[in-house]
Amino acid sequence: MNIKRGYVQAYVLLALLFVIINVTNDVLGYLEISIPYGEGILALVTFLFFAYNIVTVTYFVRGSAPGMLLVLPVYYVISVLLFFALGLILGTFNVLESAGFYLLLASVALSIFEIYFIIYLMFSYEPSPEEANPQRVSWNQLG
Repeated sequence: MNIKRGYVQAYVLLALLFVIINVTNDVLGYLEISIPYGEGILALVTFLFFAYNIVTVTYFVRGSAPGMLLVLPVYYVISVLLFFALGLILGTFNVLESAGFYLLLASVALSIFEIYFIIYLMFSYEPSPEEANPQRVSWNQLG
């Protein structure tokens, strides 16, 4: 594994911070409490974190990271794209307001998964020796 431990630790902490920001935003939105420029700031943070996840997926794949480390960045890339598409579809058909509570429930449920998985990565996950040092086979060795 050619992945620096500090990068993984920083990624996991940023992911946890992102989850906390999203849950806070969801709860404030449900309680109809608005923060000036809050939606714009959250959109910018979401876009930056989305780009960071694309870079992280590339870094993890090129560095032969264990598959378990790829779960969160791939999940974030897919979830941002799906929620963006869902928002566009619901907004187009003017049902975004009526679906707000269900979107809040889905967001909180997914955030619980994210928090659980982040805690697992922080405290319990240790790559096996095979994952930590994969045996690479070159085309020349295959014959």
